[in-house]
Amino acid sequence: AINPNNNLPVTCTNCHGNISPEHRNGVKDAMRFNDPMYNVEQQNSVCMACHLPEQLQKAFWPHNVHATKVACASCHTLHAKQDTMQSLNDKSRIKLCVDCHREQRDNPAFNPSSVHLGKEHP
Repeated sequence: AINPNNNLPVTCTNCHGNISPEHRNGVKDAMRFNDPMYNVEQQNSVCMACHLPEQLQKAFWPHNVHATKVACASCHTLHAKQDTMQSLNDKSRIKLCVDCHREQRDNPAFNPSSVHLGKEHP
């Protein structure tokens, strides 16, 4: 894939960082999305390096509200041929909002850096 903002190839290290051979053993040098080891700001700063906040706001208003409070990977499927969010209709998007806000209200262990909205992430 090519990053449309700088026309450079997207590589593993663009998102996951320069990792050591010990990264499979839980060393904190590899970005792991939806992992509470990394807070929302750390995770989303990786996304915002390529995805410009102004464009995201124009695309869908909740980006403005959630960009600093919920990990991007909570709603967006990573490593997919097509992101699940882009295929949802308005009713399905609203259901995701309602489900997540219910979980936030009802679950005292709710962690916005590791939310999974009812779908599997690779």
